[in-house]
Parts: sequence; C-alpha cells; structure tokens
Amino acid sequence: DDLQIVNGGQTTASLHHAAKRNQADLSRVWVTAKITVVRVELLDELGPNISRYANSQNTIKEADFEANSPFHVELERASRRVWAPAPEGSTRQTRWYYERARGQYDVDKSRRPTAAQKRAFAAEYPKQQRFTKTDAAKYEMTFRQEPHVVSLGAQKCFQRWTADVVSRFEGFPDDEYFRGLVAKRILFEGTRNEINRLNRRAGYLANVTTYTLARLVEDIDLEKVLTLTWRQQRVPDEVLDAVRELSGPVRGVLLDAPGAGNVTEWCKKEDCWKRVLDLEWRGLSPTIARY
Repeated sequence: DDLQIVNGGQTTASLHHAAKRNQADLSRVWVTAKITVVRVELLDELGPNISRYANSQNTIKEADFEANSPFHVELERASRRVWAPAPEGSTRQTRWYYERARGQYDVDKSRRPTAAQKRAFAAEYPKQQRFTKTDAAKYEMTFRQEPHVVSLGAQKCFQRWTADVVSRFEGFPDDEYFRGLVAKRILFEGTRNEINRLNRRAGYLANVTTYTLARLVEDIDLEKVLTLTWRQQRVPDEVLDAVRELSGPVRGVLLDAPGAGNVTEWCKKEDCWKRVLDLEWRGLSPTIARY
C-alpha cells in the first residue's frame, strides 16, 4: 500500500524506457532493492526522513520531501476536479494544474499515448496555468503579509509556510481553498507583470511584487478581491490601478536600505516590512476597499 521509490528513480525510468520504447526483454534483469515497511501512523513522519537521508549525496530540494504529505495530495486532487470559469471573450473552460512533485506536469502529459490526447491535455491544463509547491508558498505568505519571509527565497519560504501554516492546517484543503489559492496566483503574477511593465529591467522585481501586494492586503477587502479575481480569471482593474500607484513608493522603501546596506538583505528583514506598512497612500478604489 502506497509503495514509494526512495532512491532508484533513474534505474526505474531506464528500465521502463527500455521495455516500452525499445521493446527490450527484461526477463533476465535483476535489480537489488531494500524494502522498508513503515507502520501507517509513522508514514508521514518517517517517509520524508528516509528520502532525506537516503539521498544525502544528491541535490534534493527541501520542498521535494513534502510531496507526499496529505495536504499536498489533497491540493493536487482539488486541482484535478475544479474547472475555472471561462475568461471574458472565451467559451473554453480550463483547469489549473498543481504540480505536487517536480516535473509532474510533463510526466502527466507524456503518459498520453497519442498526439491528439497530448493536445487535449494541454488544452485542459494550459502550461501557463501550472504552479508548484514553492509557488504556492510564495503566494500564501505574500497574502499573509509576510513579504520578508518570501524574500528569503523559495526553499526557506516553503519551510516557513510548512511549519507555520500547513502543519497547523485543520482538515484538508478543499475546492474553496484551491480557488482562493489560484486567485492569489493570478494576482501575484499579474501584479509582477504590471510592475515589470512600469519598470523595465529596474531590478528587485520579486521583492517589489510581494511587498506591494502584502501592503495592499492591509487596505482591500481580500475576500471580495479573491472572489472577483477567480470569477474574471484576471487581475481586477481596480487592483492594477492600485498597484501602479503603490509600487513606486514601495520600491523607494526597499531601495533605501539603512546605512546604504544591501537591498536584498534589507528585504529579508521584518523592519523593512514595518517601514512599508507605515506607508500612507490614497489611491484605492472604494469598490475593493476594506472600509
């Protein structure tokens, strides 16, 4: 039950390739294996540790060890059953693909035996609508107003999200949670594109994006904005207007590191977030304002 390959994926893939692609005879091939039987109640704790220490000689990202946790399994299931509304001007509905394991999207697509089936998969799950565990952590921590944690980098942000949010999550992520997460993804990436358009090659794009959105959360009716974003499948115009006005002052705070210090390191400090939080601005549309 729940058999997992801890160390031997390359061997398994090579044998599969030889048998399926080259029609090789594997009847005389033997592979040495060590099988570890884990009690069900220890699986969530012991499974990732077996993976972690059995792969100590290879570069394995910390987020990879959480791929089989119940939270991420349920989030993947939600992504496979929830249809997104068709965008304005289109009648085609699509789904957002949550990539629980690295490379899962490409593997999933390659399993379709014919070109027509591969095209159908790509139409149902457009590649630009794929996002990963570390992406999810970035979006969630931004909207939890912790942009200084996002600025620590993908793996450290994921670790904080896992420890502070996922490990304390009651129950499992459902369809409503998934819709909200996708809306945050749309808002984050749309805001990033708009800031990039306003400041071509200006630098610190990721930091300005997470800080701008985290500051916006202070003033907007977040549930209303998330609902509107999901329904439209794009960033609401009122949010884009606010981003255009707020991102400049936010950038100014990030670039003004104390003592002419390193901007990247300054962005990782909670004091930087407190400085951005103190910004006063007047540009929010009443339709999305919190009060």
